[in-house]
Amino acid sequence: MGFGVRVYGIDPAGRVRRMTVSTFERLYDGGKDKPILEYAGQRIKIAMLFLRTLNRKPISIRRIDYFIVSFDSKGGIDQEQVRAAMHLSINSVPHWGPEPKDILEQLRPSLSRLKYNDQFGWIPTKEEKQLIEHLTLR
Repeated sequence: MGFGVRVYGIDPAGRVRRMTVSTFERLYDGGKDKPILEYAGQRIKIAMLFLRTLNRKPISIRRIDYFIVSFDSKGGIDQEQVRAAMHLSINSVPHWGPEPKDILEQLRPSLSRLKYNDQFGWIPTKEEKQLIEHLTLR
């Protein structure tokens, strides 16, 4: 038994496209050598699935992360948006050590989490979730 990862992109028209993990990682890390031209200039819903596998075939879904990435005009992932998402993620970590005295500093993790979810999160519809699961486990 092993583990695997699958990545799907869902465009604004609802079309689902599977991409390799290496392609997604390369684009997410700023690579420009293999853009996805049909995603150029769009915000794309991403479903990243963490799987349990048997003989490299998925047998169950352990977890699914849903988020949105913005593609630039050339089909690469917008690195400014990646940095903004990372910044909000880091700021959503609760404080370690003594509680800050400033109320805004106390609220920063919660406000950052809300802003991240508003800008970069998405909740799939029942149909989207069923389609992604079907494509993965068929």
